[in-house]
Amino acid sequence: MASFPTTMSVPALQKGRRRRFSEDEKRTLLTEAFLNNETLSELGRRYNIAVGLLFRWRRHLGVTRASVAVQPSASEAASQAADQRLAALEHRLNVLMKDNSVLHQRLAHMESVAQAGQSLSASSEASH
Repeated sequence: MASFPTTMSVPALQKGRRRRFSEDEKRTLLTEAFLNNETLSELGRRYNIAVGLLFRWRRHLGVTRASVAVQPSASEAASQAADQRLAALEHRLNVLMKDNSVLHQRLAHMESVAQAGQSLSASSEASH
Protein backbone atom coordinates (compact mmCIF):
# COMPACT_ATOMS: atom_id res chain seq x y z
CA MET A 1 0.00 0.00 0.00
CA ALA A 2 1.21 3.50 -0.81
CA SER A 3 2.37 5.65 2.04
CA PHE A 4 0.87 9.12 2.46
CA PRO A 5 3.38 11.13 4.46
CA THR A 6 2.31 14.26 6.20
CA THR A 7 3.96 17.56 5.47
CA MET A 8 3.43 18.77 9.00
CA SER A 9 6.16 18.81 11.58
CA VAL A 10 5.21 17.52 15.01
CA PRO A 11 6.99 19.43 17.77
CA ALA A 12 9.43 17.39 19.83
CA LEU A 13 8.38 16.37 23.30
CA GLN A 14 10.08 18.50 25.96
CA LYS A 15 10.14 17.59 29.60
CA GLY A 16 7.60 19.55 31.57
CA ARG A 17 6.08 21.19 28.49
CA ARG A 18 2.78 20.39 26.86
CA ARG A 19 2.55 20.33 23.08
CA ARG A 20 -0.40 22.13 21.51
CA PHE A 21 -2.07 20.93 18.31
CA SER A 22 -4.64 22.88 16.31
CA GLU A 23 -7.76 21.09 15.06
CA ASP A 24 -6.25 21.07 11.55
CA GLU A 25 -3.06 19.44 12.85
CA LYS A 26 -5.09 16.84 14.76
CA ARG A 27 -7.21 16.10 11.69
CA THR A 28 -4.07 15.85 9.52
CA LEU A 29 -2.43 13.36 11.87
CA LEU A 30 -5.56 11.19 12.10
CA THR A 31 -6.07 11.32 8.34
CA GLU A 32 -2.45 10.36 7.76
CA ALA A 33 -2.86 7.30 9.96
CA PHE A 34 -6.00 6.16 8.16
CA LEU A 35 -4.54 6.75 4.69
CA ASN A 36 -1.45 4.73 5.64
CA ASN A 37 -3.69 1.97 7.04
CA GLU A 38 -2.04 2.56 10.39
CA THR A 39 -3.57 2.08 13.83
CA LEU A 40 -3.82 4.95 16.27
CA SER A 41 -1.44 3.04 18.54
CA GLU A 42 1.18 3.01 15.78
CA LEU A 43 0.60 6.71 15.12
CA GLY A 44 0.95 7.47 18.84
CA ARG A 45 4.23 5.57 19.07
CA ARG A 46 5.62 7.26 15.99
CA TYR A 47 4.88 10.80 17.24
CA ASN A 48 5.09 10.03 20.97
CA ILE A 49 1.44 11.03 21.52
CA ALA A 50 -0.71 9.24 24.10
CA VAL A 51 -3.05 6.79 22.37
CA GLY A 52 -5.96 7.83 24.58
CA LEU A 53 -5.48 11.39 23.39
CA LEU A 54 -5.61 10.26 19.74
CA PHE A 55 -8.85 8.38 20.38
CA ARG A 56 -10.27 11.47 22.09
CA TRP A 57 -9.30 13.60 19.05
CA ARG A 58 -10.92 11.07 16.71
CA ARG A 59 -14.16 11.09 18.70
CA HIS A 60 -14.18 14.90 19.03
CA LEU A 61 -13.40 15.55 15.34
CA GLY A 62 -15.50 12.68 13.96
CA VAL A 63 -12.62 11.42 11.82
CA THR A 64 -13.01 7.76 10.89
CA ARG A 65 -11.53 5.46 8.28
CA ALA A 66 -14.81 5.66 6.37
CA SER A 67 -14.82 9.47 6.44
CA VAL A 68 -11.29 9.66 5.01
CA ALA A 69 -11.50 9.10 1.27
CA VAL A 70 -8.32 8.50 -0.66
CA GLN A 71 -7.90 11.49 -2.93
CA PRO A 72 -7.06 10.65 -6.53
CA SER A 73 -3.66 11.75 -7.77
CA ALA A 74 -3.46 14.83 -9.97
CA SER A 75 -3.13 12.69 -13.10
CA GLU A 76 -6.11 10.53 -12.07
CA ALA A 77 -8.17 13.64 -11.36
CA ALA A 78 -7.17 15.15 -14.71
CA SER A 79 -8.03 11.88 -16.45
CA GLN A 80 -11.43 11.75 -14.75
CA ALA A 81 -12.11 15.37 -15.72
CA ALA A 82 -11.08 14.65 -19.32
CA ASP A 83 -13.36 11.58 -19.42
CA GLN A 84 -16.28 13.63 -18.13
CA ARG A 85 -15.59 16.39 -20.66
CA LEU A 86 -15.35 13.80 -23.46
CA ALA A 87 -18.69 12.27 -22.45
CA ALA A 88 -20.30 15.73 -22.41
CA LEU A 89 -18.87 16.55 -25.84
CA GLU A 90 -20.01 13.21 -27.28
CA HIS A 91 -23.51 13.87 -25.95
CA ARG A 92 -23.49 17.37 -27.47
CA LEU A 93 -22.26 15.95 -30.79
CA ASN A 94 -25.16 13.46 -30.85
CA VAL A 95 -27.65 16.25 -30.21
CA LEU A 96 -26.13 18.38 -32.98
CA MET A 97 -26.15 15.46 -35.43
CA LYS A 98 -29.86 14.88 -34.75
CA ASP A 99 -30.55 18.60 -35.21
CA ASN A 100 -28.56 18.55 -38.46
CA SER A 101 -30.59 15.61 -39.75
CA VAL A 102 -33.86 17.38 -38.96
CA LEU A 103 -32.64 20.54 -40.66
CA HIS A 104 -31.63 18.59 -43.81
CA GLN A 105 -35.10 17.04 -43.94
CA ARG A 106 -36.76 20.44 -43.57
CA LEU A 107 -34.50 21.93 -46.23
CA ALA A 108 -35.34 19.11 -48.65
CA HIS A 109 -39.03 19.63 -47.93
CA MET A 110 -38.76 23.41 -48.46
CA GLU A 111 -36.85 22.91 -51.71
CA SER A 112 -39.53 20.53 -52.99
CA VAL A 113 -42.27 23.00 -52.00
CA ALA A 114 -40.39 25.82 -53.74
CA GLN A 115 -39.88 23.70 -56.83
CA ALA A 116 -43.57 22.76 -56.89
CA GLY A 117 -44.46 26.43 -56.52
CA GLN A 118 -42.26 27.36 -59.45
CA SER A 119 -43.88 24.62 -61.57
CA LEU A 120 -47.32 25.94 -60.72
CA SER A 121 -46.42 29.53 -61.51
CA ALA A 122 -44.76 28.50 -64.78
CA SER A 123 -47.79 26.48 -65.83
CA SER A 124 -50.19 29.25 -64.88
CA GLU A 125 -48.17 31.78 -66.89
CA ALA A 126 -48.13 29.44 -69.88
CA SER A 127 -51.91 29.09 -69.78
CA HIS A 128 -52.45 32.89 -69.85
